[in-house]
Amino acid sequence: MVDFKSLVENNYDYMVEMRRRIHKRPCLSGEEQETSELIASQLEAFEIPYHVDEIGNVIGHLSGAGKGKRIALRADIDALPMQENTGLPFTSEKPGIMHACGHDMHTATLLGAAKAIKSVIDELSGEVFFCFQVGEEQGFGALEVVEYLESHGGVDTCFAIHVDPFSPSGTFALKSGPVFSASTMFEITVTGLGGHGSSPWLSIDPIKPACEMLLRLPSIVPDNFSIFDPIVISPCSIVSGTAANIIPDKAVIKGNIRFYDMKLEEQIKDKIKILIDSISESYGVKADIEYSRHTTPPVINSKECCEEFIKVLSEQGIPFKEILNPYTASDNFSEFLSKYGGIYTYGGVTPPGVENIPFHNAKFSPDETALSTFLRITLAYTFNFLKTV
Repeated sequence: MVDFKSLVENNYDYMVEMRRRIHKRPCLSGEEQETSELIASQLEAFEIPYHVDEIGNVIGHLSGAGKGKRIALRADIDALPMQENTGLPFTSEKPGIMHACGHDMHTATLLGAAKAIKSVIDELSGEVFFCFQVGEEQGFGALEVVEYLESHGGVDTCFAIHVDPFSPSGTFALKSGPVFSASTMFEITVTGLGGHGSSPWLSIDPIKPACEMLLRLPSIVPDNFSIFDPIVISPCSIVSGTAANIIPDKAVIKGNIRFYDMKLEEQIKDKIKILIDSISESYGVKADIEYSRHTTPPVINSKECCEEFIKVLSEQGIPFKEILNPYTASDNFSEFLSKYGGIYTYGGVTPPGVENIPFHNAKFSPDETALSTFLRITLAYTFNFLKTV
């Protein structure tokens, strides 16, 4: 029988070391080469076969002593464009780039799991894919991993942990069914006619219509959709102009849309187009809108997998709470879940008595001791699913 306690103890210091190395050298979405190379070097040191694709995803693969089912374990590896303000001795060495969403913790956990499972692989039936995914923060990378898995026969289930700053370290939070919303990004370019600020009547100002669009976009939801269809339209950026006396040619609005029912996507986009066309016509400007290449589907946990996960948590003596309502955040681990079914769970990273600092905050600093619980449940759930020889 596999001794999970010993495996965790033997690999905890390694995970802390990896987490700190990755934290000091964060890489933005689409620029993860340094992190990918570190991961590949570790898998090579463990003698775990791996593949690195064209965009930097790293997928390791182990086969147990007996035939059986297959599971994909996923960690996202990208960082955020933020200046760190934690004061940690291993603070980011890259100005304006920080691991503020816990992806360093996720990556360290999965490296620890790979190292631990390799050491007891002869006691396992089935196969494990260790999927280190790029681009999550910008909504890409997951499809490419799923395509690789499909080209190698697919898997039977998938599993991922995300840090949770609002839950105590050593605990988990879980919800069956919808957990995260679907998401797509938009960019609206409003084009007028630039000119001198002293003579606005000789120009066509793009700023005023852009501001009206920004203010009215969120009102599309209550005016057109039922309160029982949760939808969020969030304009998050507006950029225009270069000087106090120059009317610019263009204004650009960027934002995102969140929803749970994929059937509503085209209806939402139609309403947005009607709004921006109407405002554009009234101001005499032109407005073009572009959306993400691919809409991230909602994260939906399998009921059967949740029940099994709760059973494993109970066997390991790990506390958990049920998430009552889904979040309007998104994660393209949903690409894995929509293909294979599985679990996306939150793992607590805040010690008792410590202020909860949310992720995507410059002071976000998860509790490293949570790595031991992350690894323990990853191993226990994996072995429970695949079974021992």
